[in-house]
Amino acid sequence: MNKSEKRTRRRPLGHSIRTRLSLMSSLVIGLIALATSILYPNWHEKQVTRTLVAKAYGIADITAFIAAPALPNDNIQLITEAISGARQDPNLTYLAIRNEAGDLIAGGQNSAYLNRNSESEDKQYHIARPISYQGRDVGQIELGYSLALVQEDVSHIRSVIALVSLAIFFGGMVAVFIISTIVTRPLTQVINTADRIARGDLSKRTPVIHPEDEIGRLALSFNHMLDKLEDLNHNLEGQVELRTQELTQQIEERQKAEDERAGLEEQLQQSQKMEAIGQLAGGVAHDFNNLLMLITGNNSLAAGQLEADHPAQSNLKEIQQASDGAVSLTRQLLAFSRRQVLQPQVLNLNEIIGRLEKMLGRLIGEDVDLQMVYAPDLGSVTADPGQIEQVIMNLAVNARDAMEHGGKLIIETQKVEIDAAYTARHDIVKPGTYGTYVMVAVSDTGTGIDEDTQQRIFEPFFTTKERGKGTGLGLSTVYGIIKQSGGYIWVYSEEGKGTTFKFYLPHVDSHIQVVELPKTKTRIGGSETILLVEDDPSVRQLCVQLLKQCGYTILEGEHPLHAMQLCEQHQGDIHLILTDVVMPKMSGPEMVELLEPILPDTKVLFMSGYTDNAVLAHKVLKPGLSFLQKPFSLDVLAEKVREELDK
Repeated sequence: MNKSEKRTRRRPLGHSIRTRLSLMSSLVIGLIALATSILYPNWHEKQVTRTLVAKAYGIADITAFIAAPALPNDNIQLITEAISGARQDPNLTYLAIRNEAGDLIAGGQNSAYLNRNSESEDKQYHIARPISYQGRDVGQIELGYSLALVQEDVSHIRSVIALVSLAIFFGGMVAVFIISTIVTRPLTQVINTADRIARGDLSKRTPVIHPEDEIGRLALSFNHMLDKLEDLNHNLEGQVELRTQELTQQIEERQKAEDERAGLEEQLQQSQKMEAIGQLAGGVAHDFNNLLMLITGNNSLAAGQLEADHPAQSNLKEIQQASDGAVSLTRQLLAFSRRQVLQPQVLNLNEIIGRLEKMLGRLIGEDVDLQMVYAPDLGSVTADPGQIEQVIMNLAVNARDAMEHGGKLIIETQKVEIDAAYTARHDIVKPGTYGTYVMVAVSDTGTGIDEDTQQRIFEPFFTTKERGKGTGLGLSTVYGIIKQSGGYIWVYSEEGKGTTFKFYLPHVDSHIQVVELPKTKTRIGGSETILLVEDDPSVRQLCVQLLKQCGYTILEGEHPLHAMQLCEQHQGDIHLILTDVVMPKMSGPEMVELLEPILPDTKVLFMSGYTDNAVLAHKVLKPGLSFLQKPFSLDVLAEKVREELDK
């Protein structure tokens, strides 16, 4: 099925306006009917019950008032007359009057109630209250009042509401169906006309039922468009040969405009992807760098406390290498958020991928067969090695997730020539960018990717994984890295057969740069007093250990207010303030500004997980102030502290 057929085929019934309107209306009407059938009878039952209870209390008060003078004198006749009047109420179940000693004087079951309800038992309300005469209690009246009337009334109301709700529900559904038909029928006619236009049929017109409304005007517009198209078609049929050249020129101009538009859209999408990833990077950089600092710092302390030939040294080296890799990945994210300057190098991708082979084997698991195919004459490219490592790792993780039950993962390198024929088949490559490229292919035997997903696979935050199993940033990060490095990336996949990602980086003739690690310098120490202000306890303790090893006296400030108290106690003894930039309630620069009158000659060194550019961009620090970026090693910390103290 071609693309035009996909666009014109009808949606399933569940997607139609009529179906959705009917379902929504039935749900609303049903909820209203259900709520009414539950809430109104309960409310009515409470109201009627309150009325009957008030009546029962009235009967009790009147009977007690009449019988009160007779109780002290045991006037049974007057008491009986008072009871007989109350017994006329058919809802009165029983009435009894007792004297002050609790003996029954008169009363009992109500015969009028028993005759009416000889076999049934219903809910009753019972009252027992004292009878007072001339300021003292002379007896007690007891009565029961039937609530059967409430039950019968509520039952009748429930039946009526159920019938009315059912009638409203079906009536509403019929009305909704009629209204939706009235609304959707002309829309359907317009859609059918559009489908015929897409198929090239210009013979039929859309019926215009109400020309004054929006749908009618839309139908008229379609009909006018069809009229114009037919006129143009007739004219073109007679002038095909004369206008061939003109049409060719128009097609070329249109193609040029589409190419320019595609280029602008690609630039816009790229900008959006970079911005999305930058927002994420800026949010996690500070805390993540604190964690990395704890790992690298404690690892350095542990390595310094062990002998050089200790068996654990190899493990510590592995930890350091892993930490360095994490630092590299963090700085790649910072690079996307425009908070760090990238440093591309001339490198060989075979060597980069070879260093990852062991890590990839652990990452993808034992049920995935990893195969590496290296081209012997691959050549060099210019890229940031950390970025390329991130690309390979992301593609490998995606491949592993597509092979839940195991499979084969193949990573292959090759030198290729991109020519005009290749750019014609792959619209991701700009025309004219021919030449030699280094290609890396990452192939898997997983479930594959459908065509619609392939169209959106590099969009930020687009993911087909379940909630919590993917952020949708992996492949958009890969796309951004390759594009930023001047290359191209392309995906090919068939459902059920697997997926291949290929990326191309321009080949360069320069020699590979061998970056030598700086030789470890002798740690520079001193005996000065340093006020350390850091809100993270773990980072603070690590810095304390590092600085004490260098011989410094350390005052620990858990937060800015605590640090200010320490300054008042040790005004003349503090030589340097080493403080974090971002802290709760008060920032490092704000604290230093408040301390300046107390310690005017004290040196200040700021530290943060953000980079210099980010700190300056957010106006947290003023230009020219000393700054140390986390995570840092013991050597870097010692050198920076000594450098600041010696100014």
